[in-house]
Amino acid sequence: MMIIVLIGVFAYILSKITRLDTSLNQIDAVIKETHKYSGIHEVTYNTFMALIQIAKEYRTSVEMSQVYLEKALRVLNDIPLYLPTMDGEVMNDIGDISYRLGYEFEQLLMREALNQGVKFIPKYI
Repeated sequence: MMIIVLIGVFAYILSKITRLDTSLNQIDAVIKETHKYSGIHEVTYNTFMALIQIAKEYRTSVEMSQVYLEKALRVLNDIPLYLPTMDGEVMNDIGDISYRLGYEFEQLLMREALNQGVKFIPKYI
């Protein structure tokens, strides 16, 4: 009986050790950086936020989450188009944030895919 309990505890510990972390801390930090551009075009920014939230909610469905991530990043990159004059600094900053967000999110999706044992082909990494 003691052996069965010991095997059960060992299996539990092993499953916790081998499971990769899929927390959203890094992604949320990058998303917060986008807030300073929310005033350029509120509708577009709100669309970006809605799409990225859907991608975060569906992160256990890796393919669906990746589709929403791509849509969100496209919308984020469209925000500078609503400036009255083209500002290269804003375009570069949003492009940099978009790249980092794609990179961090795909790392999360890759870890989630490894946890689930499913195939994942990244586009930003």
